[in-house]
Amino acid sequence: TYIHIPILVNFFLFFFSSGGCTLKNKSAQSLEFCAKLLGLDEDDLRVSLTTRVMLTTAGGTKGTVIKVPLKVEQANNARDALAKTVYSHLFDHVVNRVNQCFPFETSSFFIGVLDIAGFEYFEHNSFEQFCINYCNEKLQQFFNERILKEVM
Repeated sequence: TYIHIPILVNFFLFFFSSGGCTLKNKSAQSLEFCAKLLGLDEDDLRVSLTTRVMLTTAGGTKGTVIKVPLKVEQANNARDALAKTVYSHLFDHVVNRVNQCFPFETSSFFIGVLDIAGFEYFEHNSFEQFCINYCNEKLQQFFNERILKEVM
């Protein structure tokens, strides 16, 4: 069920502007489900997606916390960032679990992901980079099937 979280966050949380950003009523059930799966309080999740916190540094009472409503676009960005973070952590968790199940020293089994020369390579590839490389692989496969087969 954890795999469904980002999907719900991305596609079923909708915002509208009413002097600030608010979740649309049709998003209530999705918010409740996401909060439950993430182990968060529903109201805390709602506030996190629709406001930002500022700390006053000047004026009357320094250090006062102020919650500022987000614009709809900012709330959409916050929602998308949450989904990306959950996907990234889930991806890292799956990779770590696979690595634990197939310890290098004792196993002849492995799962390899081909990364054609010229694609981006980092010391630690993120889920996002994996998706980029996967798309590049599919484009390369399409090219090979379409162009090379026509030539032969």
